[in-house]
Amino acid sequence: MELLKPDASWFEIDPEYYRHGGSCLNLAESEGIGVHAGQAILVAPPGNGEEALSFMNLGAEVTVLGDSQMLEPVRKLADGAGMQVTLAAGDANDPGAAFGEEAFDAVYCPWGTIDWLEAFDTWAESVANVLKPAGRLVLYDRHPVSSVGAAHKGLFVVGKSYFGDDDPKGHGWTLGDLISSLGPKAWRRCCSTSFLMRTAFRRRWTASGSAGISAGGCRRRCCWWPSACANRPEELMRLGLYLTLVVLFFAGVVCLRRGYRRWEVSGRSMMPALEPGDWLIVERVRRGGRPVRPGDIVLAGDPREQARTLVKRVVRIDEDGLAWLEGDNPAESTDSRHFGAVGVDEILGRVRWRYWPPRRVGRLA
Repeated sequence: MELLKPDASWFEIDPEYYRHGGSCLNLAESEGIGVHAGQAILVAPPGNGEEALSFMNLGAEVTVLGDSQMLEPVRKLADGAGMQVTLAAGDANDPGAAFGEEAFDAVYCPWGTIDWLEAFDTWAESVANVLKPAGRLVLYDRHPVSSVGAAHKGLFVVGKSYFGDDDPKGHGWTLGDLISSLGPKAWRRCCSTSFLMRTAFRRRWTASGSAGISAGGCRRRCCWWPSACANRPEELMRLGLYLTLVVLFFAGVVCLRRGYRRWEVSGRSMMPALEPGDWLIVERVRRGGRPVRPGDIVLAGDPREQARTLVKRVVRIDEDGLAWLEGDNPAESTDSRHFGAVGVDEILGRVRWRYWPPRRVGRLA
């Protein structure tokens, strides 16, 4: 099995995609912000620039707020795409200090904003100040497990460690921390548009009255309502993928704790029962457990070469505790016909299930 280490080239952004009108926004994001021609959108913090250029390609007038270091990736991507985006130097934690009141129709906060924010209440109040009446705040984030898998040259690979932290300066906030800080009056209703993948929220600000939000400190009354959460096939497919990954992860942990291991078939000696490329779950043979029986497919050490492991079927077990092992494909099998019977205590494990490829998944013992 080939092991591929993640490379920065896997995640390179192609400026030509945005030069020709591309967009990285998913349906929940574009619906949440209600993007349209002439709409004034503030992107803060800047992100990598993809969202800003996507809004521009949809006709919006975009301003990106951040310090010089944060703005540099946006500038580089925009230059490569031949697009002119308005870059404003300032503190993205406090957009109200950089712009006048009611300057934007919408504020967009890209993935990673939650962990980056210094204080939720002052940030929320500052965002409220720059939004026009009936303006919207869209905060986009997703579970870290969605970044573990990646596509590389047609292969599904592990692209990023689940436990890694790209930003050592991050505060470690979660969505729950943000909701708790702003309070129930600020977050009346929210909707997770795709569990374990992304969460998008929409906020409508009104100028009627001056009552603030109890924990959020915002000067306008507001209400929350869920973004469109219609069951879309593509959303369900992604949801299914991530749930499957989570289930497989925890199933693997349980298997390891209970004395199981996985094994890849590399030879043809057990065809047609087992084929090269099959991945198996093997139960370790333990004293006091179920004994090995004729008909079981097992792993055993090669008597001629200690470092080599064989997968064979148990044909018989003699009274003296010796097991006779043979392959289901005699023409291509080296087994007890060549090196004799092996001791039962030399059998390493019993093959229980095949979990790959999908078309051949099933129980084997």
